[in-house]
Amino acid sequence: MYDTQNITQSAAPAFQFYPEGYFVLTEKQLDDARFAFYVVLNPLTALFGIGGNISSFLILIRKTMRTTQNLILLALSITDAMHLLATFCHSFSHIMTYFYKQEWNNLINDAFPYFGAYLYHVWGRISAMLTVCITLERLIAVTMPLKVKMIWTKKVTLVCIFLSYFIPATIMVTQIFEYEAAHVYFPNSTDYKVTLVLTDLGKDRILFTNLYNANMTILRYMPIFIVSLANLIIIAGLWHHARQRKHLKTGSESMISSKELKITRTLIMVSVVFFISSAPGTTVFLIQNLDPEYNFPFFRNNGYTMALIVSLWLEVLNSSINFVIYVATNSKFRDMYCEMFPCCGKVKKQNVYVDSSKKTTSISVLSDQETNEVTPSS
Repeated sequence: MYDTQNITQSAAPAFQFYPEGYFVLTEKQLDDARFAFYVVLNPLTALFGIGGNISSFLILIRKTMRTTQNLILLALSITDAMHLLATFCHSFSHIMTYFYKQEWNNLINDAFPYFGAYLYHVWGRISAMLTVCITLERLIAVTMPLKVKMIWTKKVTLVCIFLSYFIPATIMVTQIFEYEAAHVYFPNSTDYKVTLVLTDLGKDRILFTNLYNANMTILRYMPIFIVSLANLIIIAGLWHHARQRKHLKTGSESMISSKELKITRTLIMVSVVFFISSAPGTTVFLIQNLDPEYNFPFFRNNGYTMALIVSLWLEVLNSSINFVIYVATNSKFRDMYCEMFPCCGKVKKQNVYVDSSKKTTSISVLSDQETNEVTPSS
């Protein structure tokens, strides 16, 4: 049991500090924004995305889809689903505070060291690392098309996926030890409230400031920088190959195949959506880190809080929309999705005919307008 006075004094510096000029927005405006995003937009987007990621998972585990690129996309679909599940749990707990305020506030604070500080955020950072892997694989495929299969092997892919999970999980685990939940009983009552206090380790603010900066640099700033730079190089490479195709009558061995170009366009879209959704929140945190007087969770004004509420939804949207990109840009994925859910559309028909002179069977796929010849076994 904790002493109420000590708890209040310990908690006040962390949660009750408002600098001059802090209230750019009224508390009602912020509450309305929290309701709109936490109660309405976040859970609806999360449910949509969970369904989409489950669909992607069921398609990507098929034998015909087992490529090095799809292994990363498979891991990304699992990670995004977990991120969205955590988001939905967060929104659900926020909704419940409207009906059972004290009980659910207590539950939220009790779970904060493990859920609010760690599990709620770690999946988003893993997703960012997997997006870096996707981008680097495409960078090699575009700049070194003849060597990509030798450089980016299945073993390299599995190692990258492991590191994408291991690095964020290890770096962020320290956040579990910063705060602890304390039960504060009301005078002459068995009722209590749960508040958060710094642990003995958490009181070392220099240590946790350095850990926070390392966390932000490695897991937020570096991924968005690498993805941005790599995609600029990829786009320049695609432009260069497009010019080559115009000047060459026949194919060049150093040029990217049509199949690789389709894959690259799809994965560039994934990276671009990641950049657009991550940039606002990253910018807010970067401005905050560069401000010598106010370090997170302190802000100069609550406009930052509003920006973070919106950027959180953008990151939820990023985890929800990948399967839409796959369906929109990849005919093979789209056909498999329609096969899985017939109500969403029809699979493109295949024309099959036999050429008796060549003793081969040709299958013409209407969607791709390509013909593949298969020699039947004798």
